[in-house]
Amino acid sequence: MMRVEQTVGALLIGALLASFLSGMVSLQAIIFYKTFPKDALRHKILVGILWALNLAHDACVWAGLWNYIVQNYTVSADNQFDLVPAPIPIGVYLTSICTFSAHCFYAHRIFMLCPHRRWWLVLPILVLAVARMASAFGTASQMIKLGSFQAVKDRYNWMFSLGLALSSTIDILITVSFLKLFISNRSKCVSFEPVIDSLILYSIETGAITCVTTISVLICWLCLNNSLVFLGLHFTIAKLYANSVLATLNMRHELRRTRQPPQAPTTAEVDLGVFMVSHGAHSPTSTFDIMVPRAAAAPIQVSITKSTIRCG
Repeated sequence: MMRVEQTVGALLIGALLASFLSGMVSLQAIIFYKTFPKDALRHKILVGILWALNLAHDACVWAGLWNYIVQNYTVSADNQFDLVPAPIPIGVYLTSICTFSAHCFYAHRIFMLCPHRRWWLVLPILVLAVARMASAFGTASQMIKLGSFQAVKDRYNWMFSLGLALSSTIDILITVSFLKLFISNRSKCVSFEPVIDSLILYSIETGAITCVTTISVLICWLCLNNSLVFLGLHFTIAKLYANSVLATLNMRHELRRTRQPPQAPTTAEVDLGVFMVSHGAHSPTSTFDIMVPRAAAAPIQVSITKSTIRCG
């Protein structure tokens, strides 16, 4: 028998938390467009896509909740929350696209930071990301076809579990890759240590949040029968990935402030990607751009005064 706190309660809390995180996505998107009006076009498009996906996901979450609480009010309690309203699998589609976009974004960052642009380092991440999205699409399609969580769990339990496991694995791979790149270059330039320390801490925090949330959804899906706690947690996944990407883009402003020169007459826009690969590869492509002092020598002005002394 389904309990109210594990069905209606879990869905309401998950929907409210997802809406709060979606508000943070909107706020970060506005900050991005105001702070970086001349940023790369691909970044502007990515932010716009993530913003639109999260707003559409909000609509799916609350439409699904309306179906559960209002439209299915007369259905018996045991069947009411086993049914899968159409907005729920649509939300799963949107979550998978948002997650895939975030994974590709971080894979591109790793590729740009990696010396000699080694494809083999990011190829596993991309392959697993495609497999994770395919698994999510397959699960959502079966939800629409079968219309019952219990039926999906009986027949395609492995598919949904595989998608969540792959997502956690990708988060771990991305975090470990960033840490390896940052730590290996941390001691090569003392003046960049505060910036790299900030990036290391941020990589651990974002990787841990998304990974722990995904693992929690997987545990609830496998261990809690007759419960929708997993769905309430699943509502937040798309928001967390979108916030992590937008925070990565917006934190460049803070990195510039972290690396302020004590007495420098001029500054130049330099990217951390160049710094990270300057000891090996030679590439001007930007990754994390920050403000660093430019070692530009000021012109020396020499004034010569000619004096004539007359004697006699």
